[in-house]
Amino acid sequence: MPTIHLSQEGSTTGAHGQYLICAEVTLDDERTHTGFGRDADQQIAQDKAISEAIERLAFRTLPDTQWATAAQMPSRIEPDALVRYLPEQYADPSFCIAAFREDVPYHWVAMRDVMDNSITYALADFVCSPAAFTPTYLSQLVTHATSSGCASGPDLNTCIERAVLELVERDAFMRHWFAQQPGRSIDRNTLPDDLRERVEHLEHLGAASGVQCLHLGHHPTWMVWVQREAAHFTTVGSACSFDAEGALRNAFAEAEALALAHMDAPLDHAIEPANVRTPADHRTLYATPAYFRQADRLWADSGDSAPYAKAAATFRGDAATLFNRLGTAGHRPCWTELAPPGGTPVIGDRAIHTVRALAPGLIPISFGYRREPLGMDCWRQAVPGAIHPFA
Repeated sequence: MPTIHLSQEGSTTGAHGQYLICAEVTLDDERTHTGFGRDADQQIAQDKAISEAIERLAFRTLPDTQWATAAQMPSRIEPDALVRYLPEQYADPSFCIAAFREDVPYHWVAMRDVMDNSITYALADFVCSPAAFTPTYLSQLVTHATSSGCASGPDLNTCIERAVLELVERDAFMRHWFAQQPGRSIDRNTLPDDLRERVEHLEHLGAASGVQCLHLGHHPTWMVWVQREAAHFTTVGSACSFDAEGALRNAFAEAEALALAHMDAPLDHAIEPANVRTPADHRTLYATPAYFRQADRLWADSGDSAPYAKAAATFRGDAATLFNRLGTAGHRPCWTELAPPGGTPVIGDRAIHTVRALAPGLIPISFGYRREPLGMDCWRQAVPGAIHPFA
C-alpha cells in the first residue's frame, strides 16, 4: 500500500484564500514522488496533490509493451503523426533524439480509441518519461515525452477527458507560439469581480497582467500572463475546459503563483537560451533582463478587447463533441492507462487511475533549446532558437 505524507505550504496562499498542499507518495519499493495541489477547498487541494504525485510516478513507469519493428505491428500510429522534427535538428549533435527507423525494434503500447474502443499501438517513447527506459533504449528514443496529456484521479472517464483537454490546451499554445500571434484580449473590466480584484492587486505590486483567449486550436483556451518590468520577469498560465470560469481561475492561479514566487524570491541566475533544457530553465530565462520580454508578441495589443462573457460562451461543450471535432480534423484521440509499480494505487477506498492520451496531428509542447517539433511549424514566425514562456 502506498503511504502519503501531506503538508501545507504556508497558510492559505496570497490574499485570495487558496490552499497549497504538498503530497509525498511513497510506494512499497520506496520510490517517492511529490505533487502539489492548489484550491480554495482544502480537501480538493489535497486530492489534486495526491493525484499529481501518483501521475508523476506512473509516467516514469514503463507499462506492458510489445517489442517489435513497425512492420510487425498489426496497427500503429505513425511516429511522424505525433511529432516531426527538421533534418537540421537531427544533424545537431546536442539534439540527442533519434530519427525513427522501420527496421529497428521498439517498445509499443496498446492504445484505445476514445470513440469506439478499438486498439492501435503507439511507440512507448510518446507514452512515458525518458526515465522509464533503460540506458540502452534511451539512445534510440524518437522523442522526449513530457507529462502533458496525462491525468490522474478516481474517475477513469474524467481522467480521459482531462488528458485530451490538456493536449488541446498545449496544442493551442504551441500554435500561437509558432505563429507569434496573440489570442483575443479580454477586457479586464468584464472579468468576474474576484479575478478583477486580483488583477488590481498585481498592479498594486507593480506587475502588469492580462487574459487572452487562444483561438488557433480546436477548443478555446485561456492564457494569463503577468509581467513586472522592475523585476524583469514574465510568467504565464493556461487552461482548457468546458467550464470557462473554472479554467480561467486555474490559469490565473498558475501565472499568479509563479509571479508571487518571483517577488518573494527573485531569481538571480544568468542563463542563455542555448543552455535551456527543462521547464525550470524556461522560467529562469524569463526572469532575466535580456529575455523576459521575448514572448511579448503573444499578448501584444491586437485591437479592441472582447468581453469575458462572450469569450466564456465559446468554452461550452462536452467530451463527446470535442472528440468528434478532433476526429473530423484528423486528430482522433486514443488513450492508455498507466500505473506505478504494483499497479493502480488505492487511496482509502478509491482507486487512483492515471491516463495518458495521444492525438495525432496535435502539436506537443516541448522544453529546451531548439527542441520544438519544428517540422510541425507551418507559420515560421518565431525567431530560430527563441524560447517560449511556458514553464
